[in-house]
Amino acid sequence: MEKIENSAAPSTKRRRRPRAAWIKEVRSLHDSGLSPEEYAAKKGMGLSTLKFWMRVLRNEVEARPKSAVPVFLPVSVLQAVGRSCEGGTTGTLYSCNAGTLTVSQVCSNGCTYMASGQNDVCAAPAPTCPNGNGLYVLRRPRRRWRHPLLVQRRQHLTVSQVCSNGCTYMASGQNDVCKTAAPLAPGAPTLVSPSNGATGVTVNAPTLTWAAPFTGTPPLAYDRQLAADSGFTNVIGGGTSLSTTTWNVGQILAYGQPFFWRVRASNATGTGPWSTTFSFTGTCASISWTTPLTGSHNSNTSTVTFTWQPASGATAYVLGEACGNSTPTATTNPHSAAGSPVTFTPSCAHGGVYAVFAVNSCGQPGGAGGQMVVT
Repeated sequence: MEKIENSAAPSTKRRRRPRAAWIKEVRSLHDSGLSPEEYAAKKGMGLSTLKFWMRVLRNEVEARPKSAVPVFLPVSVLQAVGRSCEGGTTGTLYSCNAGTLTVSQVCSNGCTYMASGQNDVCAAPAPTCPNGNGLYVLRRPRRRWRHPLLVQRRQHLTVSQVCSNGCTYMASGQNDVCKTAAPLAPGAPTLVSPSNGATGVTVNAPTLTWAAPFTGTPPLAYDRQLAADSGFTNVIGGGTSLSTTTWNVGQILAYGQPFFWRVRASNATGTGPWSTTFSFTGTCASISWTTPLTGSHNSNTSTVTFTWQPASGATAYVLGEACGNSTPTATTNPHSAAGSPVTFTPSCAHGGVYAVFAVNSCGQPGGAGGQMVVT
């Protein structure tokens, strides 16, 4: 069997030209008097690659002009630019007028080569430290910095902080500082409780809470409104200058009716917008409390008198009466009372069992607060 030898295909990867070859190429361009475009087309090379090496080797390749106008930079280009560092002497800015180059300025810190169509300029000096260690602000910062606050240590400047609101220049011997943000009116608070559309909220002086605004300068006080309609034309509660984020309505609301509320914040700068509007529907909590029920029987008038301790949130009371040894309820022989004490003629001829019930704002009696037997 014939042995088949596999030969590797020749590599198509081009070798990278050494730096010395590019120095020679750029010098050849300078001596040719051609523009980079013309030279690249003549040599069959990439224009972008040629221009790259022209920038990299700008300070290494000495120009060898054959006349007052450097042969490596066409007069038309100089006339368009106006001022150029391409005049033959490193660190010198030339002025071009009608094809004639004259020295405009010797750049002690070297040249800054601008894009085509823009004047070259002398490079700015490196930042220097005014005196002593401390914080300084460059009056003419680099473009990539906006209001940089620099810290000096051992005659070196480093960025300490970028001042988003600008800098304040202090007197000699004092650190420069960043400006503080201008005070703003607060944003809108965020309502928390009761949640929007909540039901079953007590109508007995409910408590409303919210969170402080996330935007603007912190608030100093809050305005709040509670209304029977979403347009707040029928405001039934509220106020101004509340310093906390909690508000007890302080009144008993109507049972089963929706209520609407909102809050806004204010500070020394101004008053912010109203929050979103939340609504809730009130309900009555049953009143349960324990109290000693004491009573006495007046045989002359055939009446009984009862006394008890009041219940919080009660709007009225009911005395339930059960004859014999039965358990009284709020509906068994009820006797209404606005409060303690109460005197009435018993329904049971030979004594009975009595209990007191507190009535909430919805007219609903709760559990028995106290009970006693009268014979």
